Amino acid sequence: MSGYRNPAHNAAIGGTADRQHMFGTAIDFATFGDQAMWNAPR
Repeated sequence: MSGYRNPAHNAAIGGTADRQHMFGTAIDFATFGDQAMWNAPR
């Protein structure tokens, strides 16, 4: 699970400066078995 991203981590994963994670107002999480969903084209 991830929520807040510090600037260094955000830059390392290719996030933009205006991502809600930078402000602590977003969250990503996955459960076991969801790997196909995260790898699906968007």
